[in-house]
Amino acid sequence: MVAYGFDPEKLIKHAQKLDLDLELYIVSRQGVLISFEDARRVVGRDEEAGVSIRVVKDKKLGHYSFPLNSRVDEKVALEKAVKIANAGNRRVKRPPFTFTDSVTEVSGLYDPVGNIDFEEGVKLCEDCMRAMRSILRGAGGFPRREAKLSLHLSSSVEEVTVTNTYGIEKHDKATYYSFRASCIAEGGRSRESTVKRRFSDLDPVELAEYVAEMAMETMPKDVIQEGRADVLLHPKVLSRILNDAFVPCICADVAGALLMRDKVGKMVFSEQISVTDDGTLPALAFSARFDDEGWPTQRNAIVEKGVFKGFLYDNLSAMFNETLSTGNARREHYTADVAVKPHNLLVEAGDYDMEELFEECDGIFVIDALSAAKPTSGEIDLEVLSALRVKDGELHSALHPFHIKTSLQHILGRVAGVSDVREETPGYICPYVLVKSVYCFA
Repeated sequence: MVAYGFDPEKLIKHAQKLDLDLELYIVSRQGVLISFEDARRVVGRDEEAGVSIRVVKDKKLGHYSFPLNSRVDEKVALEKAVKIANAGNRRVKRPPFTFTDSVTEVSGLYDPVGNIDFEEGVKLCEDCMRAMRSILRGAGGFPRREAKLSLHLSSSVEEVTVTNTYGIEKHDKATYYSFRASCIAEGGRSRESTVKRRFSDLDPVELAEYVAEMAMETMPKDVIQEGRADVLLHPKVLSRILNDAFVPCICADVAGALLMRDKVGKMVFSEQISVTDDGTLPALAFSARFDDEGWPTQRNAIVEKGVFKGFLYDNLSAMFNETLSTGNARREHYTADVAVKPHNLLVEAGDYDMEELFEECDGIFVIDALSAAKPTSGEIDLEVLSALRVKDGELHSALHPFHIKTSLQHILGRVAGVSDVREETPGYICPYVLVKSVYCFA
């Protein structure tokens, strides 16, 4: 692949002449961004392309990156990567590069529709705004103070190439369609987001209507009393807890993994909790045929009926632990080095229908929250933004924002029930989970 005047094969051959081990990650992305913030509108394009170089010189690993439009000379780029390797202290037994040419066949990752048409995207956002305002006016009258509404619609077409001096060259093309909506009305607030791989799977109007309805539903009328209560977690809230507290514990390159260091094969959570990472599921937000090192994606069992089964790895962390990559090398950006991250984290559904869960819960239904966690200890502080009281199986008054002080071990250990339905948020598919005796305070 030759793009922007950059020829990766030329750089690979040059590295081989110098007896260097080299890996190239090349990405180009073209996107469309449409943002509505009340009356303010922003429409634009998002275009970016860059190269990430990893090189091993004298068993030292170096990383260097540059944008493709900068016209950096290949030899100069390689020299800089070698200089960084020599100056650093990242020693490796062998190059942590992919050596297999296999890929995982995953369907539904590319939509020939490509990027959203500007006019169509703007019309979609206008339809969403009208739908939200209609709901706010209709449900008990429009709030006394003007509601704050925001919408963000985007699409991108991304091409990725991973190649190295082991003779591996893999190329893929993918599409992403993202939509976020939020509404604040009289203290009631709601926000939702979704990422789809096919434009036809995106339904912004339906999501926007749901956001407006939940904002009306959660206008606060009551104040939490300090103490312990049963808490029913919305899948969206569970996904945020997993992202902040659980994910760092299962990624072998993160200090938070120390929490699980000696726990493989041991019971760590409730037997009602089973978690897998799966990058092979069709059309899901972060599914892929191979990871950002070129390793084929796979399904990874992490927790089975409360028992911790193992960590996620990239090539480097796998080498240090004398195992193989699990296909979880991810880059946030081409300028960032590789990090271990899950693709799509799935929590297995349980046996409770929603009516049974509400009957079991004599406490609080947490609908939205911000999460802060200490992965090395598992401590979690939830700032609850939207919640409803639950009494006798029925939803009652909305609560003013409050806090929950808990831990990962408590949330996933003292589980009283798991729903038989799940909901998808970007990167997660989770059920509703009922947790007993959670400490809450205003």
